[in-house]
Amino acid sequence: AAGRLAMAQGDYGRARVLNEESLVLWRDLKDTPGIASMLNCLGLIAAYQSDFGRAVPLYEESLALRRGLGDKQGMATTLNNLGLAAYGRADHSQATIFHEESLALRRELGSKLGIAMSLHNLGLMAQGQGKYRRSTALLQEGLALQREVEDKQGSARSISNLGVTAFYLGDLAQAATLQEESQALQRELGDRRGTAFSLNHLGEVV
Repeated sequence: AAGRLAMAQGDYGRARVLNEESLVLWRDLKDTPGIASMLNCLGLIAAYQSDFGRAVPLYEESLALRRGLGDKQGMATTLNNLGLAAYGRADHSQATIFHEESLALRRELGSKLGIAMSLHNLGLMAQGQGKYRRSTALLQEGLALQREVEDKQGSARSISNLGVTAFYLGDLAQAATLQEESQALQRELGDRRGTAFSLNHLGEVV
């Protein structure tokens, strides 16, 4: 839990140390769900540092364990993260496949928060492929669910990415408004990564 909090605050070095320590303990206990969870977390830390070569094998091991357990929630989470890793490598087609499988599982489970996350990420994939109208529709659909379940962090990221899409569509005033709204939420949450993202794109608008 301490590792997850460090990760949320952008302290990736500390997060990795804590989660690696946790992984050793889970392996000693032969606790497969715990091992899968920590592998996924370590993959996230690597991905946040753009080390996709390290992240992908961690995700793949986690996914294999979760498939073996029949853990659909865990599978959806790890597929989502594999999609983001593929996106980080600019492989939008493969990323879309991962996110669509993740979305299907989340719809089956009825997880509004998960569905919102998958819609957001599919919106990112559409954005990366230059499909800006589709990106806007997916991000807005995800944002409505995020607001419904009061997911402030997810909302902030969707708002920021809607700002990016508005920028590409040439609506600079709307892009600036959305980035400023997102930035206020990110600062409230103490999300340094999200704040940096919004500042970067607000700079592009200026």
